[in-house]
This record gives sequence, C-alpha cells and structure tokens, in this order.
Amino acid sequence: MNNVADLNFTGESGDYFGSSVSSAGDVNGDGYSDLIAGLEGYAPVSEEQLFISEDLQ
Repeated sequence: MNNVADLNFTGESGDYFGSSVSSAGDVNGDGYSDLIAGLEGYAPVSEEQLFISEDLQ
C-alpha cells in the first residue's frame, strides 16, 4: 500500500463538497458499492452527487 490517492474529488469553493460522504450501496447492480457525497453549501439549495463505481475505476 502506498500513500498516493487513486482518485481526487474536488468541488467549488464554499460548496463544502464532501461535507458528508456515505456508501450508496450497489445502485446500478454492477456488484460494486457506489458513493454519495454532499455539497452542503451548494446554492440555492444543498445537493448530493452520486458516483457510480464504474466511473471511478
């Protein structure tokens, strides 16, 4: 194991991207867990983004 990140996620300043992160389960049925991340400060309302595991590989 090394200390180099496999993926980097970034958001816009003030969006608080990643203020909450959780497993979303296997949303698309591909056998891999998917990820959901919150954007608490996204205007005009808070938002969540779903990352499908096939897009993360």
